[in-house]
Amino acid sequence: MNYYELSPLIITHATESVLTYASVSHLQRGQIVLVEVGKKRVPAVVLKATIKPPFATKEIVSLLEPIPLPIPLLAVQAWL
Repeated sequence: MNYYELSPLIITHATESVLTYASVSHLQRGQIVLVEVGKKRVPAVVLKATIKPPFATKEIVSLLEPIPLPIPLLAVQAWL
């Protein structure tokens, strides 16, 4: 199992903008995936791979865009 830090494309939590999810697939930074946040399914950007967290994680539902976003665009997103 692989673990990833993701940034949902909608505001999902008042204090957390990065969430950790699991996937059996190997994903690249910048790919867009579909995840469940509460009862909603929302798109999210893969920020980076991470180690297994000490808490339970949900699995990524599906890969929406196999071509990663350009690195300069991800740098702008991180700056915001």
